Amino acid sequence: MGRALNIVFHQEEKLRNIEEQNASVSHLMNDVRRAVFVHLCANPCDHVRGTARAVGKSPHTATWHLNRLCGAGFLDHAFVNRKRVFWPKAMIRRPDAKVAALLRRPEILNVLAQISKARGITESGLKASLRVKQQNLNVWLKLLCTAKVLEKSGRGKGTTYEVASRFEELVTGYRSRARKYSDRLLRILERDGLLPKKPRFRGSVLTVEITLPSGRETLKLECDPFSRISMILR
Repeated sequence: MGRALNIVFHQEEKLRNIEEQNASVSHLMNDVRRAVFVHLCANPCDHVRGTARAVGKSPHTATWHLNRLCGAGFLDHAFVNRKRVFWPKAMIRRPDAKVAALLRRPEILNVLAQISKARGITESGLKASLRVKQQNLNVWLKLLCTAKVLEKSGRGKGTTYEVASRFEELVTGYRSRARKYSDRLLRILERDGLLPKKPRFRGSVLTVEITLPSGRETLKLECDPFSRISMILR
């Protein structure tokens, strides 16, 4: 049909312009890729299986879409503990990806929340409040100290754990750059042909309306990769 129209009406340039508007050119017009991108904005440094569960697809399908988004420059990735994790490009500095991946684990977040609330607590106090096995607690505390999320003082049973000031500065830094990152997300949507309108930035979330072949859709994109941690530390 396209060749016939081109021959009869010499509309090659017009046909090319029409074809460039379809979803094969716009990466985020694809429903699955858009769902993957939105999920990783809210859950940066998630791995393949976690992303697949979130968007309701198989790991194989999720991997294909993740690779497409990485190849197009929408996502970045790294290997953390032998798992490939993904995040929106430029949202997280690569050296911080390991910390972000670690803090996705619920048990790790529980430990951090308890220590932040107590503003310094011993290992025995943590064990009593969390009601966990000593062996598990030892592993979690070691991971958090190695990642420089926690710092400890004292010796033996009197060892006290508290949130490292350096980590608090890291979280504050990401919170302060969230607004700037929202501008980057807007440019991404514009370049992808989604015609973003009515952008609104509240807290650390960018809300924007985009144009799809099916109509208008509202997206909510998290711009602070440590937003959950910020709430815990407050």
